[in-house]
Formats: sequence, structure tokens, C-alpha cells
Amino acid sequence: LAGDPQFTVNAANSSLIGWEPGNEGMPIPFEVSAGESFNFGSVVTNTTKSPTVSYCDLDTAVSAATSGDTLRADVDFTVPTGIAVQKALTLNTNGKTITYSSPNSAMLMVYGAGDLTVTGGGVLDAPDATPLSLLSFNPAITPKITLADATISGGFRSVSIQGHLYHNPFTEPYPVLFAMTGGTTTDGIFIQGLGAELIVSGGTVT
Repeated sequence: LAGDPQFTVNAANSSLIGWEPGNEGMPIPFEVSAGESFNFGSVVTNTTKSPTVSYCDLDTAVSAATSGDTLRADVDFTVPTGIAVQKALTLNTNGKTITYSSPNSAMLMVYGAGDLTVTGGGVLDAPDATPLSLLSFNPAITPKITLADATISGGFRSVSIQGHLYHNPFTEPYPVLFAMTGGTTTDGIFIQGLGAELIVSGGTVT
């Protein structure tokens, strides 16, 4: 389960212990037979899979996704630790706000074969860190982020783009590409290193 708890399960007497205002601690009888399932609600849904698959957190959804899949935010939620993206994915923010609660690194770190498209008109917010980080460790692979439609808000910067900084020979570019076709960055785009590329064809950069 993810988000604010609404109940706990008391296995001893097959009841749900509710925590809604005015009903705190009130048991609600339930029974689940073998082979049956029940839905606690969704935080993120993989809308490419058939049937669709819902997850309680974004990290699990990213790990379980296949390259080319689309993940849709179903509610506002918090990401507690940074998530690595090393495959082609679309994050449909779906008008929701995804908040990064850690002060460390970045919420979404795209590298390797990572190719992330962010759309849906929602918000990626990292008050004490960076929402999107793009970095390269291989001169033969170009990690990419496309911002199509979302607001990216960070405590230090909205996006970090990092090419070749630490690898020998230092004259060899390590390509990374951030393409902005729409949306808004509220705290700037930081770009450094050989091979780092920024293309802005739409949206608002502040």
C-alpha cells in the first residue's frame, strides 16, 4: 500500500480497522476466499500492458516495465528515494503532483539505454534536490529525456544534464540529450560535460 493509511488488517478476527475521521478503530468485517483478489487502489498504472497493471509505487512500476511502456500517475504521491531509468519509458503525469522527499541526488536518474518522455501536464517537484538528472557513462549510448508537457520544479535546478566529466580520454564526448518540446522548468537547466546537448523547441524555461 502507498499513501496515507486508511485502515489496517486484523488477521486475528478477519476485520479491517478503519482510520477515517470519526471511525477510528472501528472494525469492519471482511472475508477473502482462496483465489479471490481485491483492489486497494492504484498509485501508478502501466497502461501499455494488457490488461493494465497497477502498482503501489513508481520505483516498482519502473522496474517491472518493458521498454516502450507508458506509466500513468493515478494520484498525487511522494517518491522517497531516487529511481534509475535505463529503458525507454513514458511517464504520463496525468495532472498529478509527484514529490521527491529526499535531499539526495535526483528523483529520476536517466542513463544507459534510458529514454524518458515526461508528459501529462502534471508536476515533478523536488524541493531539496533535482527532479530530472541525465548522465552518460558510455560514449556509444545516448541517454535521453524529452519534456513534452509537465512542470519540473527543483530546489537547486529543474534538470541536470551531464556529459563527459570523469572518464579518460577527457576529449571524448559522452552524449546525452535533453529535448524540451513543451512544459515548464521553474528552476533552470544545468548542463555540463562534453557531449551534453540541450534542444528547446517549445515550453518555458525559467
